Amino acid sequence: MIQREVRFVETVVVSEPSTRVLAVLRDISRGGLAGVVAGIVAAGIGGRAVMRLSFLIDPGTEGLRTENGFRIGQFTASGTIELIIFGGLFSGLVVGVVWVIVRDFLPVRGRVGWAALAAVAIGGFNLIETDNPDFDILDPVWAHVLILLGLIALIGALTALTDRWLDRHLPTGARNRPAALVVYGIITLLGANAAVLTFASFFSSGFCFCEDPPWLTGTGLLVAAAAFSSWAITRITAPDLPRPTGSRLAVGRFGVALAVVAGVAHLIGRIAQIV
Repeated sequence: MIQREVRFVETVVVSEPSTRVLAVLRDISRGGLAGVVAGIVAAGIGGRAVMRLSFLIDPGTEGLRTENGFRIGQFTASGTIELIIFGGLFSGLVVGVVWVIVRDFLPVRGRVGWAALAAVAIGGFNLIETDNPDFDILDPVWAHVLILLGLIALIGALTALTDRWLDRHLPTGARNRPAALVVYGIITLLGANAAVLTFASFFSSGFCFCEDPPWLTGTGLLVAAAAFSSWAITRITAPDLPRPTGSRLAVGRFGVALAVVAGVAHLIGRIAQIV
């Protein structure tokens, strides 16, 4: 009887670290998948809806090609698939990376709204480009700028909602921990690779395809990423730590605030040049 109790205690102690690693990998995977889903649905399918709205606002643009080669007001299966794969999927990977970093530093109350605001502030530069020829053919320009900003806000809100749904439905790995560790580990690794490209777009004009990359916004994200990474490592060694606290929470929120404020300022400057 005593030997069985000792073996049970040893098994529980050994399994605790892997359980905490699994929890961290699951949370990272959940955020990344939420971004990908939101990107495909909102950026991909929603992108086609934006083109339709552009046509309704200015029917004279029908048939004109956008910078990406799509025809305004015209829906084709090949064009939609291309937009979903290249526009939606790529956008989703970037959104997933940013969401994983900022998620736990946003207020819990009203997180969907905060996610929409953060998406516009941090990711708005990807669509509001001063050298984009689309703004030369779209009229009135301010209306199309608002539509694009609304699309970005939708992506952020949908990411938060999808993340909430996935938290209730993604397997916890309680029944098959090794398989869950492998799957979530692979997703996390893919996310880490996407993170390199994501951060490069904030600091390199070659990656953001713009003359003025929002480096200060990227700096804020780096600060938040450092706080998130520190907290993730701590979660593996310290049980019962559901969210960041103390200095990590303060540093993370400072980073997110810096990214949002800098992003808004950068975005306002671009809009002023376009409108």
